[in-house]
Amino acid sequence: MKRVLVLGASGFIGSHVVNLMRSRYQVIGVGRRQKDWEGYCSIDLYSDSGKGALRALFEQFSPEVVVNCVGGGSVSTKTKLGHNQIVDYNVKVVDLLEEIFRAGFKPEKFVHIGSIASYGVRLNEEITEDTSKTPKSSYEVAKYEAEKKIKEICIRFGIPWVVLQPAHVYGIGDRSDLYKLISFACKYKVLLIVGKGDNYMVPLVYVEDVAKAVESAVRNEVANIEILLAWSRITWNEFAKVVSEIIPELRIIHFPFSLWKALVYLQETILSLLGKEPIFSSDRLPYLVGDRLYRSNHFELLRFEPLDFKTGIKRSITYYGCV
Repeated sequence: MKRVLVLGASGFIGSHVVNLMRSRYQVIGVGRRQKDWEGYCSIDLYSDSGKGALRALFEQFSPEVVVNCVGGGSVSTKTKLGHNQIVDYNVKVVDLLEEIFRAGFKPEKFVHIGSIASYGVRLNEEITEDTSKTPKSSYEVAKYEAEKKIKEICIRFGIPWVVLQPAHVYGIGDRSDLYKLISFACKYKVLLIVGKGDNYMVPLVYVEDVAKAVESAVRNEVANIEILLAWSRITWNEFAKVVSEIIPELRIIHFPFSLWKALVYLQETILSLLGKEPIFSSDRLPYLVGDRLYRSNHFELLRFEPLDFKTGIKRSITYYGCV
């Protein structure tokens, strides 16, 4: 049975990767949180003791495949502290792995969970794996730098690599803006859509499909390639229709963009004066009305059929406790 080391195993994506792969591989998981399943190690990768513990794990376990799910997706990047944390979570762990590879502990394959964020946000333009990358925000830059370093290190040490770049990941355990939007809809029976709703939202990827993509990358011969995980192309109105079919008596309200824009700037000003972070940042306003378009040229190499959007949303809403 192939030995697989999963970094970030206690996180949203990492925990789903582990749940899928434990029945098929000998899995050791590393994460910050405490977990009680066999083969899991709670290690702070950013401490001196954590670095030594990870190297010892490589010596003892000799993983044939390393899967890096470390991301820090829950970290706010609106402050300098948050910026530093997101860089730490994404880039410094790669530096640590480079030290371990240099010491001779090299896996046969490396699978890295990146993000479409590494391309930067491009509205009304189709993005593929061949699109040039122009990251701007700290989150985008952190994802880009981590992906870039992983590829450079793997090439230097002769390790086959796969970088998976999921769009917006949702599902059981999600705590993102989508979770907040649907939770609000569940509680108040109202779904707010800013603008006309006829623009394409960022593609939604069910978290178990990310885990399937990882397992496929581990199992198949695909290597030395980036693969976008972004197959849905859904407008906000289509999203609202699916949600309304699942949540009884749901009202869909279209909020004028101009009014929303004014409210966003107002709350930013007030919260800034109070020394607090804005609930919604004004630099994200264009995302609400522009088209987010992605297409993968390499997804077929993973050889699996993703869950259909409606089923994924229904599972998530059931998890949120609405139905």
